[in-house]
Amino acid sequence: MSARTSTGGRDRLVILGVALIGLTALFGGWWVAELRVRAAVHAYALSVAERVTQAAAEILDPSYRNPASAEGQQARNIVLQLLQNTAGVKRMIAFDRNSIVWLDSTGAAIGRHYDEEDVEEVFETGAPLMMLHLAGGEYHVLGLGDEASALAEIYIPVRREGQIVGAFEVYLDATENLAAASDIARIAYAVFAVTILVSTSAILLLVWRSLDRRRRDLIAIDALRQRAEAMSAELVAANARQERFNANAAHELRTPLAILRARLDGMQESEDLLALKRDVDRMINQVQLLLELARTEAAVVGTETEIDLCALAQDMAARLYPMARRAGRDITVDSPEGSVTVRGDPALLESAVRNLLENALRAAPAGTTVALVVADGPPRLSVADHGPGLDPSTLSELTEPFRRGLRGGSAGLGLAIVSEAAKRLRAVLSLSHTNDAGGATFVLTFPG
Repeated sequence: MSARTSTGGRDRLVILGVALIGLTALFGGWWVAELRVRAAVHAYALSVAERVTQAAAEILDPSYRNPASAEGQQARNIVLQLLQNTAGVKRMIAFDRNSIVWLDSTGAAIGRHYDEEDVEEVFETGAPLMMLHLAGGEYHVLGLGDEASALAEIYIPVRREGQIVGAFEVYLDATENLAAASDIARIAYAVFAVTILVSTSAILLLVWRSLDRRRRDLIAIDALRQRAEAMSAELVAANARQERFNANAAHELRTPLAILRARLDGMQESEDLLALKRDVDRMINQVQLLLELARTEAAVVGTETEIDLCALAQDMAARLYPMARRAGRDITVDSPEGSVTVRGDPALLESAVRNLLENALRAAPAGTTVALVVADGPPRLSVADHGPGLDPSTLSELTEPFRRGLRGGSAGLGLAIVSEAAKRLRAVLSLSHTNDAGGATFVLTFPG
């Protein structure tokens, strides 16, 4: 999957998420406005009903007026007419403590048990009860329809000296109040909606710009990564070609050199012939080192077994002891009792130790000793000589192919072989002075 495809999918999800948040805010604001309209109408109707019943309670109370007298009836009619004209009262019904209607502005329910469940609830709870009746349509923040009307039905308890002695049922025309509340809510919601839309649009624009910039950056990074991978592949191929060339060249040179050496052995001895043999031997040694370097570079990590460093040091010292004696040097091995084991390719480790020993024997003065030292914690193997010594800071240069030491005489490939083998053995190659008098000590440190 390309960077453009993967980032495009994520970007669309982010933008969709921001848009959904904006829509959620719009719908949330709508429902809040709806609830505020309903709450405003209820609060208004309840407030009016409480004021109306409080003002009319003394006049309309049957204990103060005889409902059957003409004077009482006229007073009630005047009060009811006043309430209808000033407070929007459409109908007023009064209940005594036995839930019997003793006053009805329409005269229809006098003397009856009317709305018994609602009245009983008011008597039991002592709290007002309100219901809103709509005709001709529902109300919302967009307002009422032209034919819609709202009628609030409220039950208000009447108290005397802290005791409920009756209740009023008041019907109020809440149409105008409902329309006013809807207008206010509509304006507030319009401001809210515009704010949300503008904010969401601005956020979407900023998010889009940020995501677009990030997408361009990712595409550029992906292009750089692809170019880097291509360059890396080219380098790997070039290294492989170089390794194959070294191996092929060494292989092709080894046979004619061996033939040349055999012919020289059949010729009559002379100083010139001896010098020529030494030159051919150095060329054969260099070809062998080239082949060994090619094999080391081509070695595949994974063929690992347990290797005892103590046994390996003893074996390598025994193999190279004749060479050391011919050159007037000696080899010693210092290792702990028991074994110090590491995991790796035995052939690579043997090649590394052998090349370190051969370099040390060439660098060490005649009559001196080259020491092979094995230690644990972490496992390590060191080769120390008492030659002129080497600068530890030049180790990276010394491990490059065809770099010779101070004494020369080698093909300049031994340390390169050691370095390549160390990488594949996951070991660390280091260099230090043997002692204050000089000398070089190469150490292979393995993971513990």
